[in-house]
Amino acid sequence: MSEKLSVTPESHSHKEAEPRVERRAEKHVERHEQSQNEKAESKAKIETLTQHAKQEAVSGQDVSVEDKAPAQNQIMINKELKLATLKRTLTEVRHKLSKPERVLSKVIHQPTIDKLSSVGERTIARPSGILGAGLIALVGSTVVLYAAKHYGFSYNLSIFFILLLAGYLAGLVIELLLRLVRKKH
Repeated sequence: MSEKLSVTPESHSHKEAEPRVERRAEKHVERHEQSQNEKAESKAKIETLTQHAKQEAVSGQDVSVEDKAPAQNQIMINKELKLATLKRTLTEVRHKLSKPERVLSKVIHQPTIDKLSSVGERTIARPSGILGAGLIALVGSTVVLYAAKHYGFSYNLSIFFILLLAGYLAGLVIELLLRLVRKKH
């Protein structure tokens, strides 16, 4: 029992390693053949799909204009539908408001006041006019207030409103001039 098994590379036989190598090579060959078969099948599928598409294809000249038109059953939105929706929405919102707010809402949403408001939003509330009014009123009031303190006269509040109007008009004029200059270029 004192014998020891010596393990050296020379002691192993090459016969044991050969079957493993052969099995690996066989698996590799099988995988290669399988991938080749899959490629051939996919090419065949592509060919059949292409043939089917060519058979089903219709030329653009064969399609009539009626087939290209959108569906006629779409709901047309008209003035009456918009008014009905507005009334329903206003009624739903007014139920959530307090009594004074409800009365104010009824006054504000009268058709004549609504029309005046929509005209005013396009013409009166110009951002350039409001910006000009604010800047001129701020700078002008500051200068007049400083002069009133320095020279001893009383400040008149109507000066603020005059400067506000002048600034608004100046902002509108500047916007008009800028539009004219941009149109020429």
